[in-house]
Amino acid sequence: MTNVSYIFGDMLTGRVIEEIALQGVSMTRGFGQGELRGSFQLDQSGKDNDDLKSATEEGRSFVICIREGEPIWGGFVWTRTYQSQAKIYELYCKAFEHYPEYRLILSDITIAATEQRNIFRTLWTTMMAEPNSFSLTLPSSFDTVVPKDLTVKSAEFKKYRQAMDSIADGDDGFDWTIDIAKVDGVFIKSLRIGYPILGSNEPLILFYDGEITNYWNNGTMSGRATNIFGVGAGEGSTMLQQEVEHVDLLAAGFPRYDVALSYKDITDPAILISLTAQAAVYRKAGVPIYTVEVKGDLEPQFGSYGLGDAVKIYFDDPSHNPTNSVFTSRILGWEYYPPSDDHIEYARLVFEGDVS
Repeated sequence: MTNVSYIFGDMLTGRVIEEIALQGVSMTRGFGQGELRGSFQLDQSGKDNDDLKSATEEGRSFVICIREGEPIWGGFVWTRTYQSQAKIYELYCKAFEHYPEYRLILSDITIAATEQRNIFRTLWTTMMAEPNSFSLTLPSSFDTVVPKDLTVKSAEFKKYRQAMDSIADGDDGFDWTIDIAKVDGVFIKSLRIGYPILGSNEPLILFYDGEITNYWNNGTMSGRATNIFGVGAGEGSTMLQQEVEHVDLLAAGFPRYDVALSYKDITDPAILISLTAQAAVYRKAGVPIYTVEVKGDLEPQFGSYGLGDAVKIYFDDPSHNPTNSVFTSRILGWEYYPPSDDHIEYARLVFEGDVS
């Protein structure tokens, strides 16, 4: 059976407190996001209940999942619920990437004509410089490729994550994630940025019926449209607006459908144009949504591919004819279910374009 363990410790100091066996675990990971759910029982043999509680304190404790000796997920305990009859604590944890969502920008920030990735670094640097802040290792500064401006007033009480997303999420933006490595017994957390994308361009090859044990093709109009509107800051006649129209669909006789996307914290027209164009790619009507399920211990093993990697899937299935039997995309996230008494180890892969 695959060896999976869970290490808990202190968010600020990085000190490891306890290794705890979790039950009923599921976890997700994507660019800038992720969550983990699981539970543990008190009165474990060889474990002190006070240590178990201290290691899993909400808001203060980190948790890192290690699969076959390699960290695959890291974050912090957000909610902890105790059920007295079963003597069980249920945990809900958020990936480290979510931390800036809970930090306010309390000093004015004005940055002009600066490489966007360096603005992103500056936001992290500014946030981490404040006392009692979660910290990580930042990449070196980047040469200028896409210069941008950023202005945030403290009176707006914006979150750091809002400012970060306004820079990274445009069609000329970039991928980012937080990597975790264990070095000499210490867990090192590092910000990694890729322009325009992270991941390998050499496609991961998967087959159904082969490595893929099951798949779903969800044909939906939920979140899809022919005309996508980005709505920025302002009210009435001063409100920023941007439209992207998929003229190819309309020309082919597709009925018109509209969707409006709120970007009310965006005051820069150029950023609004960029964000709307990016969203329009994946909200186009008719874009297929696939979810595939793979066994974790089959080649290519889970963990051998990463976020952003290109993928090519070959379908041998009655729902596909020879002209549409190949699907190409990028891996933008995954759901992982460790082996347990109830099920074998498996993962579900999330691809580019899944916005429903």
